[in-house]
Amino acid sequence: MALHRLDARPEHQTAPSGRVARLTLRLVIVALTLASVAVYIARTRDDDLAGSQVERYCRYLVFSQLQLDHCVENINDDFVVRARNQAAEYAMGIDTRCLADAGPLCVE
Repeated sequence: MALHRLDARPEHQTAPSGRVARLTLRLVIVALTLASVAVYIARTRDDDLAGSQVERYCRYLVFSQLQLDHCVENINDDFVVRARNQAAEYAMGIDTRCLADAGPLCVE
């Protein structure tokens, strides 16, 4: 007469569910990591674009490096978006040309 443990489970039942749980956990960790990286890249890209938008706006308007530095320090991307002038259109890429009213620091 063979004695069997009551709490023993057949190996084929515990191994796959344990493997599935570990695999699921790994997939969740990888997915969260990838999502975090994507959010970081998107935010960094938006910040870079906003900074270059402000610089393009200022370059269109100013006539010296001192004026450019002052403009970049005091203007933000919200101001550029709300501005309704040629410099704003240039900064946002609506118009890519430096027109006659542009300063000498404007570059196409």
